[in-house]
Amino acid sequence: MHISSRCLRALALLALVPLAGCSEPAAEVAPPDPWVLVQPAAPPTDPARRALGTVRAAQFHALATETGGRVERLEVDVGDRVRRGQLLVVLDAAVASRRVAAAREELARADAQLAERDRHRTRVAGLVALGAASDADADQAEIERRAAASAVATARAELAAAQRELAAVEVRAPVDGLVAVRHVERSAVAAPGAPLLEIDGDGAREIVAVAPESIARDLQPGTSVEWRVGTTTGRAIVERIGRRAGGADARQLALRVIEGDAAPGSIAEVAFPDGAAPATARVPAAAVLTARDGSRTVRVVDADRRVRDVPVELVRLVAGGALVAGDLAPGAQVVAAGGQYATPGSRVQPRLASR
Repeated sequence: MHISSRCLRALALLALVPLAGCSEPAAEVAPPDPWVLVQPAAPPTDPARRALGTVRAAQFHALATETGGRVERLEVDVGDRVRRGQLLVVLDAAVASRRVAAAREELARADAQLAERDRHRTRVAGLVALGAASDADADQAEIERRAAASAVATARAELAAAQRELAAVEVRAPVDGLVAVRHVERSAVAAPGAPLLEIDGDGAREIVAVAPESIARDLQPGTSVEWRVGTTTGRAIVERIGRRAGGADARQLALRVIEGDAAPGSIAEVAFPDGAAPATARVPAAAVLTARDGSRTVRVVDADRRVRDVPVELVRLVAGGALVAGDLAPGAQVVAAGGQYATPGSRVQPRLASR
């Protein structure tokens, strides 16, 4: 049998090709760890249960004058410490000085009139003894003398009132403390009875805050609250619950500070207790996973990039997330998105999500 050279060459090429059944199997490549977005759990702050208040002294004094007048001197400003008896404000004394001078002149006239009536009563009494005047004349002299004495008493009272007005142009500190509020400026005219300054006395502090009715109705005297001024924290108890003049949807609260120290005039953030279970962290709302039986978990990425589920209770949804209670502390890397592609125990590639 004759085989052509072309066929021989084709058979040689086929011999060089390995059979498929005899080739080595390809090595399997493991799929990459899935990406997940993580966000650190935050402290369990709840804006809905917070309010701002002003730190005040438990005893404070609003200083005013009965007469008012132009502010001639203003010796202190807000934040200044003052001592009892220290001069704070001086009003224009011109009007009060004229009243004192007029009252003194009136008293001098009344004293002279009384002295004259005393002498006249003595003369009439002598004439009655001599039979030159009647008892009716003596009675009339006594009536005139009593009227003069009454005029003297009135003049003295007027002088005392004028002197009090003159003394009132100098406003002095009633206690040791701190100037908390200043209502007037130099050269301004203060109305009678209008407050000039408010002085917070040394000693106990309180926080005056306004809370929505939804919070206030859960409070009662003695309820403990937390407060913060900058980095300073402390506790206070509800002492008084009033009605805010601006409407029925909010209450004014007086909170007595029992722990911590803050200067009068400071703005304090007050955190009110919640009737629900205390929250341990705030997480993205999407991070809370609900199982078919109603239980809830939060998926967390540990330091070794492995996923684990942490059982939690949903306390409440809040703006920007959810408050949860459980074995979850602020700072834990919570899976905010992509958790459905990972299972507990598996490794992931965490990527920090922007808030």
